[in-house]
Amino acid sequence: MERLWSIEEYLGVRRRSARWSLKFIFESAVSEQSFGVRYFDDLSRYEALRAKIESDAEEQRSRKKAELTEKQQQYNRLIQESKSLSCQYIPHWDSLSQFTWIHDSACQKCNLEREARSLMIEVHEWPLPEETAAMKSAIFELDAPVEFTRWRDTTYCILIDVCTPGSSKSETGRKIYHLHDYDALKHFARSRPGRL
Repeated sequence: MERLWSIEEYLGVRRRSARWSLKFIFESAVSEQSFGVRYFDDLSRYEALRAKIESDAEEQRSRKKAELTEKQQQYNRLIQESKSLSCQYIPHWDSLSQFTWIHDSACQKCNLEREARSLMIEVHEWPLPEETAAMKSAIFELDAPVEFTRWRDTTYCILIDVCTPGSSKSETGRKIYHLHDYDALKHFARSRPGRL
């Protein structure tokens, strides 16, 4: 316990003498003062990564627009073709030996309409947040320095898990999404996913 107390004291002294508050590193709300935003502004590699992400997103958006046009044409063709047909019926003898016509389950008109209704396309989502500070923070997290993420994870562990047990449990109900798992950005990630 004495060692834990000395660690807590040491961290308190460091926190009080620091130029920037730890809140800018651990806060969930992103602002222009957030560590990742300030770090982004200091290094040109993040602007280059942003340009690469946006270029890739523009290409994906163009492909998605072409796919949408193709699907719309396919839908219109199927509907037009189905309109030129009539439903097909087949003769049927019911249980009372009465003759009747029933709709053919292999009706070409209905199959074409069903095929048209089943056409789908996934939505293209822009991979970066619109708000500038959030965008900079997201890009920083994709390529955060390893030393920083290790320090942040370790500090968080000490401050939250060790020094204030039970406090991290209050947020377990929230769903957490990691950029490293987001399909549109995961191939740009260079840093390892951290705890935060």
